[in-house]
Amino acid sequence: MLLPDAVLQRGREVSHRLRLLLGRGLGRLLREALHGSDHLRAADNPAERDRLLGVSGVDVEHADSSLDLSVQPDSSEARGSSTVRWVLDGLMTELVQLAVSDGVATITLDSPHNKNALSQQLTGELLAHLETAGADDAVRVIVVRSALEVFCSGADLSEATTVGMGVGAQRMVDVQRAIVANPKPVVARVAGPVRAGGIGIVAAADISVAGESATFALTEVRLGLAAATISLTVLPRLTDRAAAYTFLTGNSFDAMEASRLGLLTLTVPDADLDEALSTVLTSLLKGAPQGLRETKKLLNRTLLADIDTRGKDLAALSASLFGSPAAQEAMLAFLTRKKK
Repeated sequence: MLLPDAVLQRGREVSHRLRLLLGRGLGRLLREALHGSDHLRAADNPAERDRLLGVSGVDVEHADSSLDLSVQPDSSEARGSSTVRWVLDGLMTELVQLAVSDGVATITLDSPHNKNALSQQLTGELLAHLETAGADDAVRVIVVRSALEVFCSGADLSEATTVGMGVGAQRMVDVQRAIVANPKPVVARVAGPVRAGGIGIVAAADISVAGESATFALTEVRLGLAAATISLTVLPRLTDRAAAYTFLTGNSFDAMEASRLGLLTLTVPDADLDEALSTVLTSLLKGAPQGLRETKKLLNRTLLADIDTRGKDLAALSASLFGSPAAQEAMLAFLTRKKK
């Protein structure tokens, strides 16, 4: 399909603005970018649509092929309008929500199309909400949770196999740092599967409470990768033997085992998860803001220094591994199997 030069130029302008501003007020900015435009250049192949929307995570055990993003308009006019609707529906959807009530800021991961995979949009929004909550005097405690039956499926493999992980790897370092350095205690409410990069969020949190059906796996090794960036927070939680077993085998383990290994603070029956979370929050809210802030600094001083010292190097290592021929081949093979 051929589009007028003016339309193509408008598409390039929109694309540029999205690359600069992805993850920060995306819906509002996209409306501004598209105002007055009737067409965007269509992404005609599924791989390109998958790249932009991020349709898969690194969970190599639970492939889900239910998503169909195919667009097959019958005319150039329909194709243009369908593309705009696709962009609006896919990119304007907020993937992370923030709500504040009674001193608690609840940050909710809600990216069902890719099981909360750590796309650039999701991590950008997560960082923005962590910053907002940390600076809000009305907030005493922060909770990170999922709106889905999956907590997090790990890295966004669609981005990793197209745009690369130069940004994504550094974002994972930044997310962990934002949790560790946040002046407010951060509590992870964990339900459902947690894979790869998602475990970094659980490990970075000051307190992590999980339902007993939650499962965990560091699956990077099976794709020719290493859990490089999240090693910053995961390794300090585990014994050397536990780290070697979980990192090298990629085997899944349940929430009771995660508590025993030190990854989780508390594991409870699924039906009791919210009650357990409420109990933890009630205790934290009894603390004075200055006491919580300064105590958290003491607890995380060594960890924060390590993130600042090694974070960039580990992000570079992670990006290089994601870009390697071996990992690209493994990830593309996984994505192909997932779509069948």
